[in-house]
Amino acid sequence: MAETLWSSERLYFRGVNDSDAKFLVASLSDPQTHVQLDPFLHTPPATKKGAESVKWMSEQLLAAIICLKEPPPSTPATTTATNGDAGVAAAATPAAEDDLHSADLKLTRIGHIVLMSGPPGQAHHRNAQIGLGLLKPYHGKGYGTEALEWVLRWGFRMANLHRITIAGFGLNPGAKRLYERVGFVQEGVQREEMWYDGRYWDSWSLSMLDREWYARYGEKETRVLAGAESVQP
Repeated sequence: MAETLWSSERLYFRGVNDSDAKFLVASLSDPQTHVQLDPFLHTPPATKKGAESVKWMSEQLLAAIICLKEPPPSTPATTTATNGDAGVAAAATPAAEDDLHSADLKLTRIGHIVLMSGPPGQAHHRNAQIGLGLLKPYHGKGYGTEALEWVLRWGFRMANLHRITIAGFGLNPGAKRLYERVGFVQEGVQREEMWYDGRYWDSWSLSMLDREWYARYGEKETRVLAGAESVQP
C-alpha cells in the first residue's frame, strides 16, 4: 500500500485505544526505554499505568500506536509476543486503510509516538515536542527514522507547527545520531541532568523549524499525499 496520511512505507499509525493499555505497560518494562520516556524514578510499572498512559496520550496534540504493515520476515503469520498481551494472537495480514483505527483491529504493535504541544495558552507559539518509544526487538531496523519522518510531516504540513523539539539522553547516544540524521539541530546540553544506574547523564535538546523541514523534504513532498497535492508555504 502507498504512503497515506496515516501510514508510511512500512508502518501504520493508528489512534490509541483502551485495548492498548497492556501494550503500553509492557513497553515501559525495559529500564532504558522507561527512563527515556518517563524521567520519574523507575519502579515496576503497575497495571493502572497503562490506563493512565492511554488517557494522557489521548489529551495530546497527536498520539499514535506504531504498527507494522507486514510481519517481519522471521515472524509467522500470527504473533503474540510483540503485542504485550500474552495468549492473544494478532493477525499479520495488512488491513484496509478504512479499518485502520478500529479498536478491534489486531496488528503487530511495535511502539508509540506522541506530539505534545503544551497548554492552550501557548498554542500561538506553534511549538511541539516529540515522544517516541519502540520495543527493543525493533531497534536498528529504520523504524525510528520512518516514524520520525512521518510525525514531522504531520506536524508541519497538517498541524501548521513552526518548531518541533525532541530530547536525547547520554545513555543512548545512538538516538541523538538518529535525530541529527533526520534533520534535527542540537540547541543545548543539560549537563548531568538525569540520574540512572549509579551515575548522572547529560541530556540534549534538539529542534527543527518548519522552513528547515521544507528545505530538507520539500521535493519529496511534491507527491500526492492523502489525495491532496502538496503545497509548500
